[in-house]
Amino acid sequence: MKIEAEKIDDILVLTPCDPVIDASSAADFKAQLVTWIQEDNTRILLDLSFIEFIDSSGLGAIISLLKLVAGKGDISLCGIREQVMSLFKLTRMDRIFRFYTSSTEALEAMKAGDKWQGAGDRRQGAGDRRQSGREQGAGDRRQDAGDRRRGAGD
Repeated sequence: MKIEAEKIDDILVLTPCDPVIDASSAADFKAQLVTWIQEDNTRILLDLSFIEFIDSSGLGAIISLLKLVAGKGDISLCGIREQVMSLFKLTRMDRIFRFYTSSTEALEAMKAGDKWQGAGDRRQGAGDRRQSGREQGAGDRRQDAGDRRRGAGD
């Protein structure tokens, strides 16, 4: 798979040029991404504007990129077509990655310090909110039940 690479400041812009990332190309795609990360490129913009189709293998390769840079860098995606975005939505990966309509918009945001903290950090925050919500909700239900009992006896 041919991938164009361009370094802009400390951001590596990677643009896969083939229209499909599937089981037949995902391993090569992932291997190239890993090589760039091992060369200490940890701020990455993945421009998917040429990609017309991606399957679960391709998505897995992109997720592995996120895992490799987690805690030491960030990754953003741009130029995603509707059909490709539907896979990200279906798998709820649209909640994990940062998406931009163009590479210009993405680069501006990344340069301005709009840094991604990584999937682990996001899940941790969501877990904190869920736990607080459960504890709060349970307390509210107990309070409501107590109010009903007191009201019934008055």
